[in-house]
Amino acid sequence: MAGGNNASFTANVNTYLQTHQLMISPQGIGSQGLVAGLMDIDLVSIDPHNAQFVRLENYAQRPLPREAHAVRSFYLPAINDNTSTLAIGVGANYIFTADLSGCLFAAYGANAGNITVEHVNVRNPLAAVVPILPRALAIIAAGHGFYKILSPVAVLGAPAAHVKTYAANSSVVGVKIGGAWNFYYKPGMNAVALL
Repeated sequence: MAGGNNASFTANVNTYLQTHQLMISPQGIGSQGLVAGLMDIDLVSIDPHNAQFVRLENYAQRPLPREAHAVRSFYLPAINDNTSTLAIGVGANYIFTADLSGCLFAAYGANAGNITVEHVNVRNPLAAVVPILPRALAIIAAGHGFYKILSPVAVLGAPAAHVKTYAANSSVVGVKIGGAWNFYYKPGMNAVALL
């Protein structure tokens, strides 16, 4: 059982993200059931002595007993040395993407209510299909009415209201509030910031 994580997360996302460390890796034990698109997620504490360490799992594949309600959300996976893209709009009020460790996360569209998100993975810079900096600059230059970028490298000249840089590993969680998508990321273990 997830120990109330799902209910705690949906009750107050900001507080939950400040006090918990999400581990969103499809390679993690128990996380193989995560699929791109709309799905039911279970937030599972993975260490009984450190309940704040939480792994995302496919709710439908979780053994009983489990929490009464899943977190209905979009999931954007990482593809090694490539780009994963997903159009999101209606269907859920949350989105998770795989952990960022040298990857770029971007959300963009005509407005904040109906957008595309992408995870640009660069595990091996020499093999990466899409380099980080050119992709960030292309998103900025495209003239989207809404865009947010979290980059592992500084994007010179980028507006600070739209582009943030993270120093180490991070996770991004999207929350739809009043019809508009907002994105949070973790710049540190007990910190959360609005992208």
